[in-house]
Amino acid sequence: MLKKWISYGTLIFLLMVAGLACRQNNRPEPSLNESYRYTDKQPFGAYIAYHGFRHLFENRYVEVVRNPFDKQWNQIKDYENNNKYSLYFLLTRNLVLSDEELKDLMEYVQQGNDLFIAA
Repeated sequence: MLKKWISYGTLIFLLMVAGLACRQNNRPEPSLNESYRYTDKQPFGAYIAYHGFRHLFENRYVEVVRNPFDKQWNQIKDYENNNKYSLYFLLTRNLVLSDEELKDLMEYVQQGNDLFIAA
C-alpha cells in the first residue's frame, strides 16, 4: 500500500512539474507592425540601421528625408553644385514610383551619386 501511495505521489509531483514547465509566459509579444522609422526599436524598425550608418559615416552628414524623391532632388542638386556626391538609401515596404521620380532617380545616379534601395 505504501509503494502504491509513493508511486501516485510521484506521478502527481511529475504532473505538477510538467504543468509548471508548460505554463504560458505572460510577456506580451512584440508588435510586428512594419514601420521602418529610424526611431523604432521594434521588429521592422530601422533604429539599428540608422545608428549603424551614423557610426560608419561619422564624419559625414546623415539626413532623414520624408519627401518624395522628386521633391528632394532639387535640394540634392544644390549639393552637387558644390561637387559633393551623396548616397541615397531608400528603405520602404512597397516602392511605387511616378514617372517623374524614376526619371529623377536615374538622373541622380547618372551624375555620379549612389542609390541603395531596400524594398
